[in-house]
Amino acid sequence: MKFISSVLILTTLVFSGACNKDSSGEGEVKTLKLTVMHTNDHHGRYWKDRKGRAGMAARLTLVKKIRNEVAASNGHTLLLSGGDINTGTPESDLFDAEPDFKGMNLLKYDAMAVGNHEFDNPRPILMKQRDAASFPFLSANIYYQNKEQRVFQPYMVKEIDGFKIVVVGLTTEDTPNMALDSNVAGLDFKPVIEESKKLIPEIKKKENPDMIIAVTHMGHYPDGDHGTKSPGDITLAKNVQGFNLIVGGHTQKPVFQPTKIGETLIVQAGEWGKYLGRLDFELIKKDGKTTVTVKEAKLISVNYDKEQKEKITEDPEMLTVLSPYYQQAQEKMVEKIGQSDCTLDGDRKVVRKKLAPIGVLVARAQKEKAGADFAVVNGGGIRDSLPQGDITLKDVFQVHPFGNTVITVELEKNDLKRVLEGTLKQVGTDDNGAYPHFDGIEFKHTNKIVSDIKIGGQPVQDGKKYKMAINNYAAQGKEGYVDLRTFPSYVDTGFSDASALETLIRKSAINCQNIQPVFSL
Repeated sequence: MKFISSVLILTTLVFSGACNKDSSGEGEVKTLKLTVMHTNDHHGRYWKDRKGRAGMAARLTLVKKIRNEVAASNGHTLLLSGGDINTGTPESDLFDAEPDFKGMNLLKYDAMAVGNHEFDNPRPILMKQRDAASFPFLSANIYYQNKEQRVFQPYMVKEIDGFKIVVVGLTTEDTPNMALDSNVAGLDFKPVIEESKKLIPEIKKKENPDMIIAVTHMGHYPDGDHGTKSPGDITLAKNVQGFNLIVGGHTQKPVFQPTKIGETLIVQAGEWGKYLGRLDFELIKKDGKTTVTVKEAKLISVNYDKEQKEKITEDPEMLTVLSPYYQQAQEKMVEKIGQSDCTLDGDRKVVRKKLAPIGVLVARAQKEKAGADFAVVNGGGIRDSLPQGDITLKDVFQVHPFGNTVITVELEKNDLKRVLEGTLKQVGTDDNGAYPHFDGIEFKHTNKIVSDIKIGGQPVQDGKKYKMAINNYAAQGKEGYVDLRTFPSYVDTGFSDASALETLIRKSAINCQNIQPVFSL
């Protein structure tokens, strides 16, 4: 079986491990072959997508193949997750990610970082998930407030053939800004850099490790910048010595060529199980010193890349575990979740031509879900109408079939004007999916030049930042929109557009008088 992958061969990259006393006898050389596999930002995608891509059943087939291959060469494996198992699909959300964690147990994950979306649920659900997992939830920097007591296990020790591998967990400090207050109440998310500087010497003294891996949910920012408040993996590596490897998550970007900062290698496998990361290491211990050499690093497509010639089959054992949940979810799609006092026309001839109530509704849903000041949605992201009367989950997913996620970014006045003008570029062209819809904002425009911007009914102020919500497709600069990924405050919330709309509809009946556009284009 062959698998297409993005590969980086690293034959000269050598890390100096901890200078430990060699208990095997002076002069004796010990060698360990270690393969680290990794995923991150799963977001409820336990089932393959509508194009037959990804899914935990195909992932298990691939993981089993690699484990068998590595064992045949007398090597050993670790399987790690960069977190954010929760939130993203109704098939998962309806069951509080129970099928996802059962799938991870079957995959035999060794550990996962606690992600910010693990706090989308009330604390009892999070702790139930932790207890149901056959692997540890790791986070060294989450404490109970006013206590020197961590909420989760800070690190895991894996002893393999006389070698000690330590895996440390770290969680973004931005979590309280992205979760409901009630879900993070009583918790203190301590600075990851300070906590790491404190913890690594303790680990070296207590555990005498040969290799230290950080499994993080902090973000991979290539220029070293970071999110609104929390440093990412590159900033961590620049400020903290001692990690041989950082397996990351949060920014949901596939890192096809690992980043090397000093003695630290940084990787991330994208999102949704589209790729499985694989790194092959050789550890050599002699005369009290362990050297860690990475031989190969790659991301392996799980039926995601078009160039993948041979499809990975789905493991039947995983299908047996997951199918009942998926079938129950499909049955629940006919569940009534709310009502509307009018038909909300989502026909492309409407949403790609003029401001429409359904556009306001979708924008409002994303604004409220993300806690933003205003929202923009492109007409091409609205694929169907909502009926008058009862609304079902199926109706919601017909409006939003793509599984796009909600992005937030903070903008000052000048950038805000530039971004809004970007949304107007394609207005007036025929049947264009870029046609924008808004909630929480209004403005004037002449020849597509924006002026007199008001947010929440108030004129925007110089020096003040305003949080915008927008889907990830438009946020990438598609169809003339401004590419928002260069902004340091760019955050992928992980919430799908469908889940945002579902939440709003469940909240209260739709009154069509309250979702009329407040200005015209």
